[in-house]
Amino acid sequence: SFIEFDLFFLFLVKWHSINISESILSDNIGSGLFVENLYSAVSIFNSSVQNNSGSAGVNVYNGSADLTILGSEIVYNNEFGILTHTNGGVRNVTYSLIKSNSGPGIAVRLLDKTISNVPQKTILTYSQINNNSVEIDGWCHGKSQINVTGNVFSYSVYALEIKSCIERQATTTNVIISYNEFFNNKKLAVLIRPMLNMDAILEFNRFKKQEYGCILIRNEHFDEDFDESTTTALLRYNEFYDNSGSYVVNLGLSTYSQLQNLLFTWNYLKNNRITQPFKLVSRNKVAAVIVVASSNVIVMRNIIENPLSNYEIGVQLEDQSLVVNTTYNWLGNTDDHFIVNRLFHR
Repeated sequence: SFIEFDLFFLFLVKWHSINISESILSDNIGSGLFVENLYSAVSIFNSSVQNNSGSAGVNVYNGSADLTILGSEIVYNNEFGILTHTNGGVRNVTYSLIKSNSGPGIAVRLLDKTISNVPQKTILTYSQINNNSVEIDGWCHGKSQINVTGNVFSYSVYALEIKSCIERQATTTNVIISYNEFFNNKKLAVLIRPMLNMDAILEFNRFKKQEYGCILIRNEHFDEDFDESTTTALLRYNEFYDNSGSYVVNLGLSTYSQLQNLLFTWNYLKNNRITQPFKLVSRNKVAAVIVVASSNVIVMRNIIENPLSNYEIGVQLEDQSLVVNTTYNWLGNTDDHFIVNRLFHR
């Protein structure tokens, strides 16, 4: 089976010092599993880690151990569900349930981001994350990959937060966020702030009934050195339905950077209800279905039809002399006067 193949492959990569299968780790004063200074591998297969009172249900500290959690439940633990605080390694959470831990469900923390030539990979696939957030730190030197595919995020505050390495000469991190479902989260589904030293693809995701927006990617109010960090992002074939807040997507890279670009294309945004949080319409903080905050963001060939929202596209540029490309989008009508009233670009 696919599961047996994955386990076989992982055993070939590193020797497993700890292998927990068909077990229950629950109601402990400390963590369900605490591992320190390990450089081999840890696997948890078809097990349950719940109701532990330590700092995390599964806590991996220091070293660069590979962690595999497959077909398991990490639920109702104090503070973190899964916390890795290491110098590298591979983290793979697949076919698992992460639910109602009092802190973040999964937190990837990196002790020393300057270590080079250590592979860094975070894989979160085909899992359910309920009433919990996922937080992943950025890596500065060496190969780094983040793959979030086929998951369901629901009833969280912030569903998924990915942090960047903010060093000027950092290695590019490859990020894939695909085929996920985000629904009924209280705030954002995807938060990347700032987006630096990344090559990111967000595709084939569905966002529904988010209470306070879906995607926020912004580099605003950060150091001017960020202009020299290379960033490429492609957001395509995503669906956004029945969301509310002051925006559905809010996109802005470093204002004057020629090394950064983001393309938002072939997405579907329908029946979202976006309203101004205050009675006065702010010229620099307008509420719109799509908010564009820099000229290196291109919004093209999308289906945008949200009659319950005041504006379909709003521009929040710091420099009014810049030009934003938002062409070839369907805005619900072919009438020129209708279309102009659905855009905010003052």
